[in-house]
Amino acid sequence: MLFTNLGRPYKILASAVIALGGVALILTFSRGGWMALAISLILFGFFLGRRRGLSLRGPIAILVILTLLYLPFRNVISTRLFGDDKGSAASRIPLMYLAFRIFADNPVLGVGANNFSVAMGPYLTAEFRQPALPCQEATCRQGFVYAVHDKYLLVLCETGIGGLAAFLAFLFAALRRGWRCWNFSDSFLSPLALGLLVGIAGHMVHLNVDIFRGRPMQQMIWVVAALLVAMHRMHAKASVSEISS
Repeated sequence: MLFTNLGRPYKILASAVIALGGVALILTFSRGGWMALAISLILFGFFLGRRRGLSLRGPIAILVILTLLYLPFRNVISTRLFGDDKGSAASRIPLMYLAFRIFADNPVLGVGANNFSVAMGPYLTAEFRQPALPCQEATCRQGFVYAVHDKYLLVLCETGIGGLAAFLAFLFAALRRGWRCWNFSDSFLSPLALGLLVGIAGHMVHLNVDIFRGRPMQQMIWVVAALLVAMHRMHAKASVSEISS
């Protein structure tokens, strides 16, 4: 919104959304979410600067907002990024190996949607059977077993290779449609399309460390993909009208 040709009220609204959304994102304490935001912003700046010549006003506004958000939360952010995570990251590696073992036995159809936790019992090895230690210990998550924290591996195990192929096809189709909308060089639609495009790209990176089983995120990604389709059709319809006239 900050880079479209809309008026000042819309840009003020966009700035408020960045501020409020930034606070909400910080309070999730999700390192994957923070990483996805950083990747999305880097991609957005790169493509915008390469195509249109990067104006300093928008990036400065975003940088100022993010800096103001960081200062009050700098201690908790630093602790989350560089402090002891109680074995959270390390506990995910055995789950990835477990997922590959499940897939090796069910490569075509998988074990069924939402059945990963049910089917993993026979595949649990010694490291999963150790009792969880008290939470003050650095390895307190060693005995925690829920599901593999990788959406792609989860889809692969539950729906097989065909299901993963369909899932990836949907995501890359959305990226492709967003890229086409960005290439329209429309002063209104193109910056919005680029924002949605890099948002999907950041989310795809985040899917490597989280599974997003809940409806809100699933519905959001479908809405974003649908918006890109609608924007593409709006521009195509306008182009046909111009040619006809």
